Amino acid sequence: ITNPKAATNYSFFKPMDIIWSAFNAETISQINVYVSGEFFTQVAQNLDAKSGKFTWKPQESLPLPYIQPANTFMIEVVGIGENGESSKATTGPFGILGVEEVKGGPPSAEVFSVNPLTIDDASRLMSNYLVSSLADKSLDFNRDEVINDLDFYLLRQNLLGRGIIK
Repeated sequence: ITNPKAATNYSFFKPMDIIWSAFNAETISQINVYVSGEFFTQVAQNLDAKSGKFTWKPQESLPLPYIQPANTFMIEVVGIGENGESSKATTGPFGILGVEEVKGGPPSAEVFSVNPLTIDDASRLMSNYLVSSLADKSLDFNRDEVINDLDFYLLRQNLLGRGIIK
C-alpha cells in the first residue's frame, strides 16, 4: 500500500485515495479500516486488484466522534489470487483530523534521519502522551498538536533507521 502514508494526517472531509500494487492478487476482497489498532469497518469489497486504487470518503464510514487526535487509523487491503490464496497488507498508523485542510505532516526523510533522537525521548513522549495543552512541541513530529501513537511510530522509525534500536 503506497497511500495513505504512515504518520501523515489527512482531512476527515476530503476523499482519500487508497493505492496499492497487487502482484499476485486478482481481486481485492476487502478494504478494512482499523481505529487505534482494532478492526472498525469494511469500506470496500470485490474490487479489481489491477485497478490499484479506491477512493475512500472517511465521512461516509467513520462517525465524527472517532475523529480525535488520540485515535490512529490503519488501512488493510486483502487480496485473493488465482489459486484462492489470500494475502493482506496494512498501512502504518496515520491520523485523520476534523479540519478542511491539513497543514504539515511528518518531517522529511532528510530532516528526520539526522535528528539526534535518543531512547530518553521515548520517556519525554510518554510524559506528554495525550496532554491537551502541549508544553513541549518538539516531539510532536506530525504537528497535530498532541503527542499520540503517530509520534511514537515516528520516534521508533527514527531510532530503527539510525540503528539505535533493533
